Amino acid sequence: MFETFLVEHWKVNDYWFRIEYQSRGSPHVHGCIWMPDGVDVTSNTLNAEELTSFVDKYICSWNLAMDESDYGNQVLNGSLAGQGHPAQLKPEEIENDKQDLQLISHLTERHTICSKKCLRTVKGKQECRFKYPREPQEKTVAKRVSRLNWQVETQRNDERMISHSPQLLCMWRANVDVQMISSVKNLIRYLIKYATKSEKESDYMAELTKRLHKELEDNAEQNADNNFQRSNTARRVVQQHLMAQVGARDYSAQEAMHLLLQTSMYKGSREFVFVQTGETRAVEEKGVCRNSCDKYSKRAKNLENVTMFRFFSDYCLSPNGRCTKRPKQVVLLISPFFRPNEQSDERREGYYRQQVLLYSCWRNEREAKGLHTSWQQAYEAMPAENRCELQLPNLDDLRNDEADEEVEAVAELPEMTNANAQSAAQPTYEHEEQEDWMVAVGALHRERNLLACPEDQLPKPPENFDWSAASGGQFPTVGEAKAFLSSDLKLGAREVADMPINSVESLNVRQREMYNLIESHLQLSRLAEENQGEKPEPLKAILYGSAGTGKSYLISTLRRLIGESRCRIMASTGVAAFNIAGETLHSALKLNVNFSAGVGKKSLMEMQEQWKDVRYIFIDEFSMLGQRLLRKVDARLRELFPEHSKQSFGGRSVILIGDVFQLPPVLDTQLYVYNPNQKKHDILKSEGYKLYMEFKKVVHLTEQVRQANDTEFAQLLDKLREGKADEACWNSLMNNCRVYAPDLLPEGFQSGCTFLYHTNEDVRNRNYMLLGKMVSELNPVRQINAICKGDEAKLCGKKKEHKKSDTNLEKRLYLCIGARVMLTRNLSVRNGLVNGSVGTVRGICYAPGRQSPKDWPDCIWVEFDNYSGPAMGAIVQDNRAIRVVPILSVTNEKFKGGAQLSRQQFPLRLAWASTIHKSQGLTIPKAYVAFSKGGARKAIPAGLFYTAVSRVRAFADLRVSSCDYNNFVSLFSAQKVQTQLHEQKRLLRMCSSANSDSR
Repeated sequence: MFETFLVEHWKVNDYWFRIEYQSRGSPHVHGCIWMPDGVDVTSNTLNAEELTSFVDKYICSWNLAMDESDYGNQVLNGSLAGQGHPAQLKPEEIENDKQDLQLISHLTERHTICSKKCLRTVKGKQECRFKYPREPQEKTVAKRVSRLNWQVETQRNDERMISHSPQLLCMWRANVDVQMISSVKNLIRYLIKYATKSEKESDYMAELTKRLHKELEDNAEQNADNNFQRSNTARRVVQQHLMAQVGARDYSAQEAMHLLLQTSMYKGSREFVFVQTGETRAVEEKGVCRNSCDKYSKRAKNLENVTMFRFFSDYCLSPNGRCTKRPKQVVLLISPFFRPNEQSDERREGYYRQQVLLYSCWRNEREAKGLHTSWQQAYEAMPAENRCELQLPNLDDLRNDEADEEVEAVAELPEMTNANAQSAAQPTYEHEEQEDWMVAVGALHRERNLLACPEDQLPKPPENFDWSAASGGQFPTVGEAKAFLSSDLKLGAREVADMPINSVESLNVRQREMYNLIESHLQLSRLAEENQGEKPEPLKAILYGSAGTGKSYLISTLRRLIGESRCRIMASTGVAAFNIAGETLHSALKLNVNFSAGVGKKSLMEMQEQWKDVRYIFIDEFSMLGQRLLRKVDARLRELFPEHSKQSFGGRSVILIGDVFQLPPVLDTQLYVYNPNQKKHDILKSEGYKLYMEFKKVVHLTEQVRQANDTEFAQLLDKLREGKADEACWNSLMNNCRVYAPDLLPEGFQSGCTFLYHTNEDVRNRNYMLLGKMVSELNPVRQINAICKGDEAKLCGKKKEHKKSDTNLEKRLYLCIGARVMLTRNLSVRNGLVNGSVGTVRGICYAPGRQSPKDWPDCIWVEFDNYSGPAMGAIVQDNRAIRVVPILSVTNEKFKGGAQLSRQQFPLRLAWASTIHKSQGLTIPKAYVAFSKGGARKAIPAGLFYTAVSRVRAFADLRVSSCDYNNFVSLFSAQKVQTQLHEQKRLLRMCSSANSDSR
């Protein structure tokens, strides 16, 4: 009857539905209907009026009983309850169609009670997962939220009314929930969910008995005076026990009859045909049975130019070999199933073979493959050879077009209440609870989850491997390496003379403003020295600008203006320090990481000699400079210049450089955050805040230099920086840069790409995956176990395999020749060998007879990227000369809580992927940024993902993971950067007042 109604009344051509029972007693039907006058939600020309007109034709959420008629009032007040349920009426017993529809829709299409099944706990309170009750709405509203997705909310006058079709309800005469599927993703999701939904098993006997016993007791209490009711309950308990013992699940009488009558549990307008493209053949009594490839190769001559895919979808092959045209295309089930991103070479080649066979015309496989040496080559040459019909759907558009499966998109629709906008974003069909396998399939194009023990996925080295001969090159001895590190590496300090000369004329207006400020102050200082006059007050200025505005370029120019001996250039991290040819604050001022005791008398005298001529101090990336650290800098400078110990910073001019929207300090408070109670808790922070407030001069750099050739990208970064992310930003980034997984990056992009993640876990997983792809029998993984002593040895015995502990060294280090690694300590800041420097392992040298993992290598030789400092002699490897730096093991010791922690390890870690924090201050040639929130408990620092995407120069250099709009906006939310926005306004006010004063 249902099928007849669809075809004859609605003239439906395409449909699919499935019947299930699941202990309900009555059938439950899931299905999809493609209406003949349906609208194309993927069309760019579709407007909201067309869509709402179509929806109103078939779907409504209108309670007809609320028409203020006498009969309608009787329906609403329940006075018709004694007349029986309208679903029991036969067609000939219906006297008034309108009144019948009023009654049956009111009784069957209202979500009146929220059961445990539909209640969800959200922020501590229970809510209906179908978003009922919903606020009334005068008319149907639709809004396009992306190229492939609309949100629709039907008109309603009853907050409990379900979306339904009055016509379908009159036929079905039971609850019918009808939804407009307004996106391709929801269609696929619905079909996969219900086409494969398994039947629910019965409860285990013990659990069933316990539950029924409780029900029996409850009913006995309720019906203590009703003997008939009590006996009926007992009989029902016995019946349910018998049902539970019959099979794996419960069967109702209706389902039993359904099966006995051999009535189909599935109906669809499409036929399915199984196509086997494998190389196996079935054996039958008379010989070998032909598979699909054999049948296609023997096709009639008039089908010579028909591909294998079209042959089986458009034509029917009878047992006698006659081929006829099908009235409607069928759906092909292709076997074996291959994916485009198969890991093994054999299966990947199988995928390409299958594609070539399906979408080209051939008579035998040799002809299909042609002169190509592999199926992949044949596949890639198909469009150029113009011999195929390769029209594959764009799966990227069908997957992840909108929200992540965990977070539904919620947009504010015009003329739609917030509650209804929430419900429009979440269709009411039961798909929120995903099966485990659906979650797994959805994760195929995400990063593989190796969090438990990722190193277990690495291939094991062959037995009796000669580790001492495995490096593939002749390397210096350990003694020579030690001599190099203690002498040659220190002699090659990079001086300003080695840096490119930046012309003053090349500075833009704002850069020149800072240059003039320093130049004027410098001239006044020199005049005062020459005439023994009063010196000008030390400068306390801020050079403020977003990423890529030429701050580093200006520092180099100012350095030449002032002179090398009269200024010191510093930064919080080694990477940032190297970018400006400077030093780290901790190294230059000998500051203890934990802000503990000062330097000894002898060391202080040596420092005073080194610093005696310094007048100007530049501190880059001041967003990472905390209040406590600034106070320690001040204290050390007062010690270095005791004659000016009563002046802040020892009477030196200090210029802070950076952007408040960059990464915040680690284990410290941002300079501009004021806490009135801070003095009681931490006097260092309180004094650090006061010192920062002394900086009154601000120069704001606004002209983009790094992204100067990509203005659209520069404008995008400006919006993201200040938390102004909108739909245009999201579309721009997703359309230009989105890929659905790192493994799907274009080939040309993968080489030299840095993968940036929020969490160390994601970084580790990616690194281990890429390490596993690089190793082979001739280049196995080297496992280097740290040597732990004292209380650290107890820590090493714990199960947290990846914990670096407070010594900042890996517990276990996994390497191979060719692995990308990062240095985890500063070897030579002036030469660029800093914490964060990246390079490639060229040698792992073991003494003869030693082997991994039992023994340690003597030395690891690394070729660092863009390194021009001192290196060991050129070594020939892979037919080219390389310059390598030896890395020896180090021992870190630390006292914590009265316990001594000691760990010896090589200061390296894998570096195909890196945390976003490590990228601060870098310009990266190519980057992949994963928009991941990490664990639910991990807070995302403000500006984190802005820092990540601003590391590159243009859209072409950036790829990002798929991210739904709501998640994207939350990552770049203005709420996260409220403190930074307030501070920026304060700085810009000082900048404006300074400009007006100068005029």
